[in-house]
Amino acid sequence: MVKKAVLYTTIFTAVLAGLHAWVIQSTGVEWKFIYTHLLLWVLSVGLYLFLGFILKSDISKAGFAFIAGTSIQMFSFIIFMLPTLLSAEGNEVSVALHFMIPFLIYLGIEAFWAMRIFGEEKK
Repeated sequence: MVKKAVLYTTIFTAVLAGLHAWVIQSTGVEWKFIYTHLLLWVLSVGLYLFLGFILKSDISKAGFAFIAGTSIQMFSFIIFMLPTLLSAEGNEVSVALHFMIPFLIYLGIEAFWAMRIFGEEKK
């Protein structure tokens, strides 16, 4: 199930990054935001692998592992976002939206796949 989650997240990342590039091109915002998708993909795959490892060792800790993984992901993402947000002059809201909307979308996808992975392991 982890391999399936990684595959679908990779496809989702390609589609979402393409849509985001199209939006950025039409609004004239910097292309730096495309790296957001690469970072979120790496963090998502890391979370799936971490959950797979935890589920093999102790299934009762899976929920805590998901919460810890998403917290680490959020802090990593904020550290990545902070220099760009602080350097934005006059368009802080636009910069924040270009970072946070993909983050929240990926968080929803991760929650979906985490529940699928948890359900598969309980069978």
